[in-house]
Amino acid sequence: MNTEIKIHDGVFDKKWVDDLAFHLSTNVSYIADNIAGRKSWPYGHTGTHRLMGRFFYKYNDWKDVTIYQKEWFTDLAKAIEYLNPNLELREIYANIQFMGMNGSFHVDGDKDYKVYILMLTTEDNTTGGEFFVKDGDTVPFKHGRVLEFSGDVVHKAHAFNEPNSPRFSIKFGGYEKSRR
Repeated sequence: MNTEIKIHDGVFDKKWVDDLAFHLSTNVSYIADNIAGRKSWPYGHTGTHRLMGRFFYKYNDWKDVTIYQKEWFTDLAKAIEYLNPNLELREIYANIQFMGMNGSFHVDGDKDYKVYILMLTTEDNTTGGEFFVKDGDTVPFKHGRVLEFSGDVVHKAHAFNEPNSPRFSIKFGGYEKSRR
């Protein structure tokens, strides 16, 4: 296994993970504003393709979430603190992918930026949904799995191979408090 990626399984209770996936599928609106491979100037509105996503938290700024959603994502902040109490959280972002909405290789930050990806779904018996490290390993999708890596790791994720099966991923990003 690639030493750039740490895999955490069984960190969160299955009921909590299932409830979170259900919440993401029924109470969250997504927009196609996640532009992969941005190449235009000055706004970066042109790229290779778009995915559907939603920012929930961007460094001390809760976005336009309802009180109900804010409770969930305050809970997410507590969850990542449980996993890494030394992380200064900078963002929480959710993606949703359906069949045909495969990602492209990208980085999420610099070498000091810590990234955690929580994999979720509401479906049973899905195939696909892998996480790929460029010139490295393929990590199979597993509901509730958390991936940890530095922001400069080149990676992408694929959707499931079944129509109408959502693949959710929640990205937590930040810096180690001891490094700032």
